[in-house]
Amino acid sequence: MNKSEFRQLLRKYLDGECNDEEIQKIDHWYSLLGEHTELDLTETEKEKLKNRLWQKIEAGSGASEVQVIPLLRRFKTRWIAAAALLLIGGFSYWALLKENLFYERTTLTVVSQNGISEQINETRSTQKIQLSDGSVVELSPESSIRFTEKFEGDKREVFLSGNAFFKVARNPEKPFYVYCGKIVTQVLGTSFWVRGNKSSKAVEVEVRTGKVSVFEQKNDKNRKENVKVSAGVILTPNQKVVYFSDNDHWVTGLSANPLPIVDEVRKQERP
Repeated sequence: MNKSEFRQLLRKYLDGECNDEEIQKIDHWYSLLGEHTELDLTETEKEKLKNRLWQKIEAGSGASEVQVIPLLRRFKTRWIAAAALLLIGGFSYWALLKENLFYERTTLTVVSQNGISEQINETRSTQKIQLSDGSVVELSPESSIRFTEKFEGDKREVFLSGNAFFKVARNPEKPFYVYCGKIVTQVLGTSFWVRGNKSSKAVEVEVRTGKVSVFEQKNDKNRKENVKVSAGVILTPNQKVVYFSDNDHWVTGLSANPLPIVDEVRKQERP
């Protein structure tokens, strides 16, 4: 007896249309259920258990012995059969639901329109983004970044929400700007962290190599001409600053894990 035939048999049982022989098959199937109560199994173990159960049902289909089942237990059997029918009928729906609930993204979500690219990291790991100028952005989970696919004009601009580590390709003729909340970080070529805290509205900038200028943006437009550089700070390697937008407060300090400054890096940062 295959699964389709067994499903039809369950329907007949629920409708009270089974003969004695068919009732014996259902009762025999019910007697097998008590042998397996452990639910904490791997997918492979569950598959083996399912196949084994079907083999027992098929093996028991031709049994000649009649098993006497008490009336109360037979009543319980009907409820078990109803539950089994629902499980069998809803297997496809569960497979789809499981895929939606447990599917883990492994790549960035990319939205491009009119030459503007927005990349959103909905994965559980840091994602690396290569920009057109050779700069590299390591975007943290639950963070997003927006930028022009080709940097034109006299500056390079990216807009960050969340956390990211930047390795900016050096180009003194075209400064690199990172906008995060009310904070703007200006660099020529260096590596640094920008961390935006959505709950506290605080933005932290931490420099690993090179030198950056960090200042506050005084308006809602993301344009260089509309910002005041005088309200900022200059950071060098192993320095950081945290800006609290609620009270325009700046807190500077040293990196928690400072790195050695080697001569090679210093040479690269010289104009």
